Amino acid sequence: MSKIMKSIALLARSTMVDWRRDYAQTGKPIDMINQVSLLLVRSIMMSIFGEDLSDRKVLYKEKDQTRTVDIAFALRDNFLKLVTRQLTPQLVLFPDSYKWYFT
Repeated sequence: MSKIMKSIALLARSTMVDWRRDYAQTGKPIDMINQVSLLLVRSIMMSIFGEDLSDRKVLYKEKDQTRTVDIAFALRDNFLKLVTRQLTPQLVLFPDSYKWYFT
């Protein structure tokens, strides 16, 4: 098994331990879509950077509110917003407006 695959397997195991601690033992419901999405982003980051960046925090601004979030959440949310922006009517109908559309 390659080094990247071993690292991703370790990441998945540590995520399962976190899920047991945060959800199974507390009885809180788990948002599987959110959790699997974050695991996927963490796996991609592990493949790109060669280390687990899940403990790294970044400042994240949304609707004039700045908060500290983990880097996987920030990347996932920004990629989602990028895709959402690509499908807005003004960009679909007027593709030349891409160079002026920032928000």
